[in-house]
Amino acid sequence: MRSHSCTAGSSLGFVLGVPIATWVAQHIGWRPAVGSVAVASAVLAGVALAFLPAVRGASSPHIGSPRAWARTGLLSVVVADLLLFAGHYVVYTYIGPYAIDAGLAPDLVSGALLVLGATGVVGLWLAGLFVDRAPRQTLIVSVVVMAAAFAVLPFVHGSLVGTMTVAGVWMAANGTTGTLFMAAAIRTGGVSPDIAGALVNGASNIGIAGGAALGGQALGAVGLQWMPFAGGAVLVASLGVVIAARKGFPARTHAQEHLSTSSLEAITSSLAVVTTSVPTISRAIQTVTGSVGVVTGAIRTRRSGEPSA
Repeated sequence: MRSHSCTAGSSLGFVLGVPIATWVAQHIGWRPAVGSVAVASAVLAGVALAFLPAVRGASSPHIGSPRAWARTGLLSVVVADLLLFAGHYVVYTYIGPYAIDAGLAPDLVSGALLVLGATGVVGLWLAGLFVDRAPRQTLIVSVVVMAAAFAVLPFVHGSLVGTMTVAGVWMAANGTTGTLFMAAAIRTGGVSPDIAGALVNGASNIGIAGGAALGGQALGAVGLQWMPFAGGAVLVASLGVVIAARKGFPARTHAQEHLSTSSLEAITSSLAVVTTSVPTISRAIQTVTGSVGVVTGAIRTRRSGEPSA
């Protein structure tokens, strides 16, 4: 299924990009890390301009209407996707400080993120096995596992091994969701596949920004150790939508079981939505970096106040 290969790029980006950016930020500073992303994006744009063939888009893509989105179940898919990304990023935005607070040496954070990202690739592989066989059941199991991991994380926080093990399970479960949500949106038939992809990507970006902001609020209210409870509550809301929305997440797949869902036309439309979301994401990044500074400062203050052995 082509939508599965499309989401593989995002998963590999988390596996490689996040640890590399974390390493750069730790050793040089966060500004060079953000600048490196900007340079890489410019290079990618040049490569795409030079080597990708021109593709003529559809003259009249099927956009539908909010009423049609609700009737077909597409709106439920978009809402559930937004909530899942928000719940995930309540914690994942602060995973570095969270791991350090659990006992991880700061210079090992990038390597730990690399390992956690690799577990997400395992989840992506599992999604490829079940996206055509049992997409609804697989998605429900994945969200339940993520929520359960968030419920357990605070209680193993004193153990670095326990924290990283539970986080690995959480990341593996999350790795299945991108493919499953994209397939569900397209299968509703409420809009053209390219529009479905754009809606899911747009919802994901809103969820990322909202989750980061909510995580910052939870951080100030309950602290790092108990912050996963806030993310878990949002994941439970996403799970409720998935369970209730049988049109958006049917128990059986449609007659068109194997979908060819990600042509270049769909990808370019989705990228357009992503680029229009950049201002929102940049504001979220500013919030995140400010909150991370508060966290690391609090950790240093707490440790400096501890009596020496």
